[in-house]
Amino acid sequence: MSKVRDLSLKIKGIAVINFYLELKQELLDKQIHIPNYNSFTFEIRVSNNGLIKEDIFNSMIKMNVFLDKEKEIELGHIQILNVFEIKNLNKYSDKKKNTLNLPPAIESTIIGISLSHTRAVFLTKCAGTFLQNAVMPMLNPAQFLNADNKINEI
Repeated sequence: MSKVRDLSLKIKGIAVINFYLELKQELLDKQIHIPNYNSFTFEIRVSNNGLIKEDIFNSMIKMNVFLDKEKEIELGHIQILNVFEIKNLNKYSDKKKNTLNLPPAIESTIIGISLSHTRAVFLTKCAGTFLQNAVMPMLNPAQFLNADNKINEI
């Protein structure tokens, strides 16, 4: 396995894949009684994959925002694709198992950057809306690590 210090990582792009907001009556009812209401529930999913031949590693973040802890009243969601270039990505692939095994510190860094991008883009898109106070919490990127990332050969 290659050493982490030999790894070359570069951000290639960020794309908003999906964005949706819906003002619900339940939120309006809460805001009447609690001005500047900002107690939201977040659900965050991370999926990573690599395009080995192109030295591309993608981290897809999907964040849903709910009014309730039961996650029954969705107010909005965003899906962000973060594209990274990792030189010689094939060093980290196991073609027999169809897996990509980046060093955990690197994958955690990529996920952390991707979560930050998602937070920033969501805040920007929600400025001046009913979700302007829905700030995605700080998260430990390591909690999203998954050793079995599928490789997409394109």
